[in-house]
Amino acid sequence: MVTIIDTHHHFIDPERFHYPLLDDDTFAVLRQLYAQNEFLADIGDLDVVGSVHVQAEVDHATDPVLETAWLQSLADAGEQRVPSAAVGYADLRRPDVEDTLESHCQYPVLKGIRQEAWFDPKSERSDIPRDNLLEDERWRDGYRALGRFGLSFDMLVWGWQITEVARFVATVPDVPIILEHMGMPPADDAAALQIWRSGMRDLAAVDHAAVKISGLGQVDPLWSTGTLRDLVLETIDIFGVERCISEATTRWRNW
Repeated sequence: MVTIIDTHHHFIDPERFHYPLLDDDTFAVLRQLYAQNEFLADIGDLDVVGSVHVQAEVDHATDPVLETAWLQSLADAGEQRVPSAAVGYADLRRPDVEDTLESHCQYPVLKGIRQEAWFDPKSERSDIPRDNLLEDERWRDGYRALGRFGLSFDMLVWGWQITEVARFVATVPDVPIILEHMGMPPADDAAALQIWRSGMRDLAAVDHAAVKISGLGQVDPLWSTGTLRDLVLETIDIFGVERCISEATTRWRNW
């Protein structure tokens, strides 16, 4: 049996937290408890030896450390430590961001931070910023602070943003960066795909960068093998197997 690490999952507890994204009827099916017991039931007898919880877009008006504290309580309960690691939320633009990071780090489960950066001024989704965080000097300063706490960063951007990401993160070598969802390749747009491909090569040239093969349903909602297979293989070719995070990869997490 293959040993598995689930490197990207979310727990939801609507009675504990407000998730603005779930107010959108598109995500109505997610408006229910999904936590440790549900996760363990879903994996069944698969040999899942660890998991990484990625912040689930709890209302940003809520102290993000509360989600990490909850995850630590789940990790400490029972014989199976689920999650094994967590990527929390912090607004890197805030002047008190280092206080938030310090509070996060009191919980051993916390290994990294994610603040979604796939901006779209016209979007109505609560999890998509209207402004380009990558151009905000406050955000850049907050990103640099991650290194002082030994934290990694999960980067979620559109394919056309990857070259900009590569230029910046190359200047911050003490913060391991994990590009989520293969950089959101635009599978149905040949010209945009070329821009994604160029960006992926730029980021792969950064030694402390890795890519997560995840979120494939967002790349292709139909989960078509014909579409996804070539994109997955190309991602592996660009970054190399050692820097592609799949369910069986632990290199980029300090367990």
